[in-house]
Amino acid sequence: MTIEAGLLVYLATQAGLVAKVSSRIYAMHAPQNVTLPCITYQRISTARNLTHDLTSSTLSDARFQFDIFAQKYIDALAISEELRKALQGYAGAMSTETVYAVLPVLEQHLDDPDMDYFRLTIDYIISHKE
Repeated sequence: MTIEAGLLVYLATQAGLVAKVSSRIYAMHAPQNVTLPCITYQRISTARNLTHDLTSSTLSDARFQFDIFAQKYIDALAISEELRKALQGYAGAMSTETVYAVLPVLEQHLDDPDMDYFRLTIDYIISHKE
């Protein structure tokens, strides 16, 4: 299993998050005409840690971007809080993947007056075993 698959399985078990978005958590992009609110996620980058002899240590730091879409700003904020509760500081299993730490690195509240929804972007680094 990949960290992406493990992450999706893990998020689907987080009651507070599921209460806000149901099963509307999508890799890369949401389907056309999706019901809001929803979350999309994608891997932005990966740093693979090496040992002193330059061989792989099997420890990776994967940076994931989560985009929260909601029709009301207050709803987007509430979803971001549930995502934070689920991820920030987490260590343990994500399905079959071993996670050592999840740390926040960025939060942006984006405003596009031509759109009829609000978008929050939050990045987390997930340190895990490959």
